[in-house]
Amino acid sequence: MVFGDTLRRQFASKIDKLNLDATPDNTVADFDPTARPWYMPGQGWATYRFAGGFQGAGTNGSTYHIAFPGGVVGVDRNFKEQCSQCLTGSLAIPIASLMRRAAQISMDGGAWQDVIKAMLAPFSALRNDFLPTVLIGTPQGRSYIITSCKTDPSQCVGISTPYVAQVGVDGVTAVGKVTVFPLSLNGDIGASSGAVFDFDPRTRPWYNLGDGWTGTYQFALGSNVSARTFAQSFNGGVIGVDRYDTEPCNGCATCAAAPTPGPSCPGSTPNNAININFANLLSGMR
Repeated sequence: MVFGDTLRRQFASKIDKLNLDATPDNTVADFDPTARPWYMPGQGWATYRFAGGFQGAGTNGSTYHIAFPGGVVGVDRNFKEQCSQCLTGSLAIPIASLMRRAAQISMDGGAWQDVIKAMLAPFSALRNDFLPTVLIGTPQGRSYIITSCKTDPSQCVGISTPYVAQVGVDGVTAVGKVTVFPLSLNGDIGASSGAVFDFDPRTRPWYNLGDGWTGTYQFALGSNVSARTFAQSFNGGVIGVDRYDTEPCNGCATCAAAPTPGPSCPGSTPNNAININFANLLSGMR
């Protein structure tokens, strides 16, 4: 992935195994982000030959790019990526990892409002219709939940905000209950809607699994749907990210395995959900 800005600075990162203690690689390469095919207004795919000095240099690939005030963010894709990514490529997995900051606030005894705001930051950057809800459950039966009103409008009847927070903590509800609060895009929490639902995270499949993907099961809150949840445990509970089966599993970025380098792939509609969603996530958290 790479950021480029109007000052011709670039910030690139190759994702492998993160090792913050590794010796820095001081390799220097010629690179002007403003001269690259992905550096352009708007958002979309660019298919071209990768620049020297980077992994895959001299080979064909595609970059999904999103412009923002001050620069462009891009996420590269080479043609080794399989065109059948599904659960292993779901954005639910990195989102669960990004929820750990919120989980730490809950472990440290922080205010529930601060936990919800920390959960909202990565979740609101998703901008997709496939991950409706993020959850944190604790061994004491306490719950912190955010649901997208666009993705699951059944949770937002009579509420005009884009999200709702469903909270079950001391001072708000009894154990095994959650209360609904309107939640704005910037994290403002409104007065309780008055709706209260039965919900104990300790009884849910994702909580009892602890880590990995659940099988398909019926969600407890919202629409009467059956889908999966990605679970990730932490020292103090479990994080869950719900996923609808409508998340694309077979979108490839280009129309051929080895296309001719160029600004686009004629006759195709690029649709690789992993790159697109990750670029949205990065641009939303800049």
